[in-house]
Amino acid sequence: MLDKYIEGVKDIVQWMTENAALLSVAVTLLLFFLSKEKENELKIYETKKSKYLKLIGLFEKLFSGVKDKKDIAKSMSQKEFYNVGSSLAIFGSKKIT
Repeated sequence: MLDKYIEGVKDIVQWMTENAALLSVAVTLLLFFLSKEKENELKIYETKKSKYLKLIGLFEKLFSGVKDKKDIAKSMSQKEFYNVGSSLAIFGSKKIT
Protein backbone atom coordinates (compact mmCIF):
# COMPACT_ATOMS: atom_id res chain seq x y z
CA MET A 1 0.00 0.00 0.00
CA LEU A 2 2.86 2.38 0.79
CA ASP A 3 4.41 1.49 -2.56
CA LYS A 4 1.38 2.94 -4.38
CA TYR A 5 1.84 6.27 -2.61
CA ILE A 6 5.56 6.32 -3.33
CA GLU A 7 4.89 5.59 -7.00
CA GLY A 8 2.28 8.37 -7.07
CA VAL A 9 4.72 10.85 -5.57
CA LYS A 10 7.40 9.78 -8.05
CA ASP A 11 4.97 10.31 -10.93
CA ILE A 12 4.07 13.78 -9.64
CA VAL A 13 7.74 14.74 -9.25
CA GLN A 14 8.53 13.45 -12.75
CA TRP A 15 5.60 15.39 -14.23
CA MET A 16 6.75 18.55 -12.41
CA THR A 17 10.29 18.22 -13.74
CA GLU A 18 9.01 17.69 -17.28
CA ASN A 19 6.70 20.69 -17.05
CA ALA A 20 8.81 23.09 -14.96
CA ALA A 21 8.40 25.94 -17.45
CA LEU A 22 4.63 25.52 -17.48
CA LEU A 23 4.51 25.54 -13.70
CA SER A 24 6.63 28.67 -13.47
CA VAL A 25 4.32 30.45 -15.92
CA ALA A 26 1.27 29.32 -13.93
CA VAL A 27 2.77 30.57 -10.66
CA THR A 28 3.77 33.87 -12.27
CA LEU A 29 0.23 34.38 -13.59
CA LEU A 30 -1.25 33.51 -10.22
CA LEU A 31 0.97 36.05 -8.47
CA PHE A 32 0.17 38.67 -11.10
CA PHE A 33 -3.58 38.27 -10.71
CA LEU A 34 -3.39 38.28 -6.93
CA SER A 35 -1.35 41.48 -6.95
CA LYS A 36 -3.78 43.13 -9.40
CA GLU A 37 -6.67 42.21 -7.12
CA LYS A 38 -4.95 43.80 -4.12
CA GLU A 39 -4.09 46.87 -6.20
CA ASN A 40 -7.74 47.27 -7.20
CA GLU A 41 -8.85 46.92 -3.57
CA LEU A 42 -6.39 49.65 -2.60
CA LYS A 43 -7.67 51.96 -5.36
CA ILE A 44 -11.26 51.43 -4.20
CA TYR A 45 -10.23 52.14 -0.61
CA GLU A 46 -8.47 55.37 -1.59
CA THR A 47 -11.47 56.50 -3.67
CA LYS A 48 -13.88 55.83 -0.82
CA LYS A 49 -11.57 57.62 1.59
CA SER A 50 -11.50 60.77 -0.54
CA LYS A 51 -15.29 60.73 -0.96
CA TYR A 52 -15.84 60.38 2.78
CA LEU A 53 -13.39 63.23 3.39
CA LYS A 54 -15.51 65.35 1.04
CA LEU A 55 -18.58 64.43 3.09
CA ILE A 56 -16.86 65.37 6.33
CA GLY A 57 -15.74 68.65 4.77
CA LEU A 58 -19.32 69.31 3.70
CA PHE A 59 -20.55 68.67 7.25
CA GLU A 60 -17.88 70.98 8.64
CA LYS A 61 -18.93 73.69 6.25
CA LEU A 62 -22.59 73.13 7.02
CA PHE A 63 -22.40 73.16 10.80
CA SER A 64 -19.64 75.66 11.48
CA GLY A 65 -21.22 78.86 12.70
CA VAL A 66 -24.81 77.82 11.96
CA LYS A 67 -27.42 79.37 14.22
CA ASP A 68 -30.67 78.47 12.47
CA LYS A 69 -31.97 76.56 9.44
CA LYS A 70 -31.70 79.53 7.11
CA ASP A 71 -27.95 79.68 7.70
CA ILE A 72 -27.60 76.07 6.54
CA ALA A 73 -29.13 76.87 3.16
CA LYS A 74 -26.84 79.86 2.74
CA SER A 75 -23.67 78.04 3.77
CA MET A 76 -23.48 75.72 0.78
CA SER A 77 -24.51 75.53 -2.82
CA GLN A 78 -26.95 72.97 -4.12
CA LYS A 79 -24.41 71.84 -6.71
CA GLU A 80 -21.87 71.05 -3.99
CA PHE A 81 -24.49 69.11 -2.03
CA TYR A 82 -25.49 67.00 -5.04
CA ASN A 83 -21.86 66.44 -6.02
CA VAL A 84 -21.04 64.91 -2.65
CA GLY A 85 -24.32 63.00 -2.58
CA SER A 86 -23.86 61.48 -6.01
CA SER A 87 -20.28 60.41 -5.34
CA LEU A 88 -21.35 58.76 -2.08
CA ALA A 89 -24.20 57.01 -3.88
CA ILE A 90 -21.59 55.41 -6.12
CA PHE A 91 -18.76 54.74 -3.65
CA GLY A 92 -20.37 54.95 -0.21
CA SER A 93 -21.79 52.23 1.95
CA LYS A 94 -25.52 51.54 1.89
CA LYS A 95 -25.83 52.69 5.52
CA ILE A 96 -24.58 56.18 4.64
CA THR A 97 -26.59 56.63 1.46
